[in-house]
Amino acid sequence: MNRKQHLSAITITVAAIGIVSAAMICTRHINPVFGTSSYQMSFNSSTRLTDHSNIMYTSSSNYAIPFSYNGSLFSYSDGWQLLDGEVFNTQAINGMTSLTATFTGEMEVSYGYKSNSQIYYIVTDTLTSGVPYYFDNSYPSYFRLTSVNDYVYITSIDLTYSCVNNNSVLESWGTNNLGVTPRLTGEGTFIYGMYPQVRISDETIISNLVTPKKNGMYFYNGKYYLDRVANPGASTWTFDDGSKIESSVNYWFECKPVEWQILENNSGTYKLFSTNILDGGQYFDNINSYTEGTTTIYPTDYEHSIARDYLNNEMFPRMFSLNPYKVKTVTVYNNSTTAGLSESDEKLTGEDTQDKIYLLSYLDLSSMENNAARDRTTTDFAACNMSKIGYYFSRSATGQGKGYMYGDNYMRTVMKGGSITYGVFVTAKYGYCPGITITM
Repeated sequence: MNRKQHLSAITITVAAIGIVSAAMICTRHINPVFGTSSYQMSFNSSTRLTDHSNIMYTSSSNYAIPFSYNGSLFSYSDGWQLLDGEVFNTQAINGMTSLTATFTGEMEVSYGYKSNSQIYYIVTDTLTSGVPYYFDNSYPSYFRLTSVNDYVYITSIDLTYSCVNNNSVLESWGTNNLGVTPRLTGEGTFIYGMYPQVRISDETIISNLVTPKKNGMYFYNGKYYLDRVANPGASTWTFDDGSKIESSVNYWFECKPVEWQILENNSGTYKLFSTNILDGGQYFDNINSYTEGTTTIYPTDYEHSIARDYLNNEMFPRMFSLNPYKVKTVTVYNNSTTAGLSESDEKLTGEDTQDKIYLLSYLDLSSMENNAARDRTTTDFAACNMSKIGYYFSRSATGQGKGYMYGDNYMRTVMKGGSITYGVFVTAKYGYCPGITITM
């Protein structure tokens, strides 16, 4: 069926690029028109999103495009809608290429695809009133408009879409590049989430990494990227490709899906451990204890560590910015048993915490089969900010009964090769190799 034959079914005539009134588009014509041209749908003040039906109706017909919303939504006689929350299409408008909205206030646009009845939004960006927003040649089927801080008064929306069916582009990116949904591999590991890992030097890519998206990372051609100023622990450190890591140089890194080793499977609830050292930094920034009220906080205390703060407030939001919903909040136990300490040293461990991402305990690590099972590769991104490549922190204190040199500011760590060492100062810059728990 060519373009002209299809359009005759809805009795309109347009040029190669034309305006298609929302009043003329019925539900069965939302799917892409196969051909070579582009078309545009315009919603204006005569278009309503009713609170009762969650359907986008035109004022002059019963033709509809299904939409829904979260938050408060009101229709007004002199405008399209006042939005406090978000509005999104629930049936695909395949092959969208751009969106232009006129509005007052602040608004964000997200776009994505649908898989197994779930819509996944892979990019969220700031929208400027009256300025076309282009969908990065990704041809999404779903978009979402979200008000920021206050009510947004929308007066019109124009959607331009392609006649070519490119519906698989975003889903391919989500599966292969971004780790949007948990996927069990043939090697018995999970792929889920994304994180900057591999250094890039392609100037064509770097020149396109200008403005970060809502998640703080940069998106180009189906992949996310992030930069970092290097602070290596030694002048001899190199990236995986053998090039030297120069201190104070800003490098760019491609985000890759995160691979996880399965530690436990309890009826579909999996405890997972990253197969790579993904990041690096200090466990705590001071070797001395301090007091909060009447409580002494030791620098080995996981609850108050800067490592825990970084994992939960930097790593997790970045890693699961596209789909955090499979990750469980769990109790992270911090006591003499999990740390492999005598009861007299339990004061060094701190209180239990409730976290979605965490460092493993000495008990977790020592329960693994052998050194090889614990051995981890350091990513390029992590190597830029580490004292020793291949070494990573546990969340367990060394304790004071392990020899004269170990005090209340040493952490158990895993060395390159996988053996567990008695410890390193909390201020050392070692790796972060996190664990998570997911439910399938």
